[in-house]
Amino acid sequence: MKLNFPNLNRTLLLVFVIVNLTLSSQNKNLSNGNVFDGEPYLSINPNNSQHIVVAWMGWINLSNQFKIKIKTSFDGGETWSTTSELPHTIIGYTSADPSIDFNQNGDVFVCYIDFTGTNPPVTGGVYICKSIDGGLTFSNPIEVINTSYDDTKWPIDRPWMVIDKSSSNNQGNIYITSMNLNRNNPSYNPYLSVSNDTGNSFTTTYIDTNDWLAGSINPLPMCSPTISSNGVFYGAYPSYVVTQSLYAQAFLAKSLDAGTNFTYNTVITHTSPTNIGNYPYAKKASLLLCNPSNANHLAYMFLSAVHGDLDLFLIETMDAGFSWTSPIRINDDPVGNDRMQDLIWGDFDTDGDLIISWRDRRNGVDGTVSK
Repeated sequence: MKLNFPNLNRTLLLVFVIVNLTLSSQNKNLSNGNVFDGEPYLSINPNNSQHIVVAWMGWINLSNQFKIKIKTSFDGGETWSTTSELPHTIIGYTSADPSIDFNQNGDVFVCYIDFTGTNPPVTGGVYICKSIDGGLTFSNPIEVINTSYDDTKWPIDRPWMVIDKSSSNNQGNIYITSMNLNRNNPSYNPYLSVSNDTGNSFTTTYIDTNDWLAGSINPLPMCSPTISSNGVFYGAYPSYVVTQSLYAQAFLAKSLDAGTNFTYNTVITHTSPTNIGNYPYAKKASLLLCNPSNANHLAYMFLSAVHGDLDLFLIETMDAGFSWTSPIRINDDPVGNDRMQDLIWGDFDTDGDLIISWRDRRNGVDGTVSK
């Protein structure tokens, strides 16, 4: 289905809603957990569409400890391997926030948090494991960043990983963004950890800088990373610093040299309040994606309640972030119906069609309190 929105440039939007498949369901229970299995992440080998790896956060004991569990399919999801578990780095730690990516050779990488939990004092870090057999077995975890990197800000939360699969000099580089776990120790910063040796070691830096700071008001400066087809790193993160702008903004950090240097542009300035703070149970992360068939084409999806409840919006750039289109509302439920939308996800296919998915809550109860 082609939706001919202005400025979308051949963009294919497939709106996913919850559908009850009563005739021939293809659902498979991968985790088979009895208590809690959450935060699932799925990735497909770019060299083999039948090769799928899934990771999730699985409950393991009455102390509310979790491990990252993984299954792999080599036949498009028809059959799956037995469950493997990524190890704790310290006995008694718990794990969370897995993300998966492949490198250009088809090796699988999983990064995750392994730590004491959120009650201070917090110790632990973000770790990465590598598989050279498609996700069946993994190497021992290697530290990406630990809680002591930036005093007591604990910069290990919400790690997102992307791997450069371009043919540029940056091919194979691993980029992991994270943010502060301590929400009571401003100022707040997005962080970038980079490996140029297939994950054996990492260096970390701030993504924001003077005049482009995330600030001290929003304690969740999550950065959404993406890599262009010519090996450029991009990261989009929120900002609210009144000396930079009277309005909340989103900034784009761009690096041609694997995170050594950055240039910056404004993605959007929210001249009307987004009011997303009125939705405590929403999953509010924005998403930045780069078109693999056009290195200058990026799409940015975000949530805003400018129309009375949380809606999903899309803006695009065709010049590598220098200028952006006006926002387009994607969800099609009635405007201001007190039903929120959240949990954005999506991707481009190889020829530049964009798939956007989200959690559609139009049949929920009350958009401000629904969990």
